[in-house]
Amino acid sequence: MGMPPRGRLNLLADLLQLPAAALFSKIKGGSEHPDYIGFEGDVLSHLVASPTRDYGAPHKSQIKVSLLLNPSHLEAVNPIALGKTRAKQYALLKPSSADCELGDKVMCVELHGDASFAGQGAVMEGLGLISHAPPCIWSTLLALLLGYRQDDQYSRAVLHVNGDCPEDVVRTMDIAFRYMKYFRNVCGSTFPVRGGPVDEMEIYRHNELDLPGTQPRMYKSISGRRSVPQIYEEKLKMRIQSETNDQTITSIRESHQACIEAELARMTSYKPDASALLPDQWA
Repeated sequence: MGMPPRGRLNLLADLLQLPAAALFSKIKGGSEHPDYIGFEGDVLSHLVASPTRDYGAPHKSQIKVSLLLNPSHLEAVNPIALGKTRAKQYALLKPSSADCELGDKVMCVELHGDASFAGQGAVMEGLGLISHAPPCIWSTLLALLLGYRQDDQYSRAVLHVNGDCPEDVVRTMDIAFRYMKYFRNVCGSTFPVRGGPVDEMEIYRHNELDLPGTQPRMYKSISGRRSVPQIYEEKLKMRIQSETNDQTITSIRESHQACIEAELARMTSYKPDASALLPDQWA
């Protein structure tokens, strides 16, 4: 997985299970590496994790998720993610059964943070790499935040979804996975559409240089909007009519807040673990 800084900390603390104490320690000026290793630390928004998620029954599957190191040039990680994906595909294909194909066990997910997606050289080069490397074609999913317009020569399936609707976002991702699997199995690498699908999630965000004084209309519009959790809360209340709804929501919030407070208290004694540094074959 390759992604920009925005949303990275949330992903690290949630899906990738990086302890919140590690994030708090980094915010306070600590290093993500033990002192004896001698590595230079990176900025907070470049942190990585590579856990193995066990989803248990009925899936009975473990999924290794690797968020790659990302330099300040947001899109520079794209070819690295594509290259690692292809290397992993070949490495895992060798010990697999005869009916296993490239892309069955490894896929690349790339998140892009703004609508200049189509105008950045690294992005177009990555799309070209996907298009001219058949073994990677059906194992790359591009998830785009904000707007996207494409040139006909790079045409591909584009799914548009409102980021205020979490269930719709999940549904579009499911469609994207099914799309990749179906057309690869039916048409293989000869299918005329180039590369995997693009999932465009339309949301709002602000730039660090934007202030209420410089972008008054934008800030006025955003300040009048409810947050995604608030919108989803109301949706669940309407769907599930129960007197305990407010109590349940309050309980969830308080439980999460208590967990965060505990991690904040643990920050002072937190020590980074060197065993997490490339424990397995990187490629």
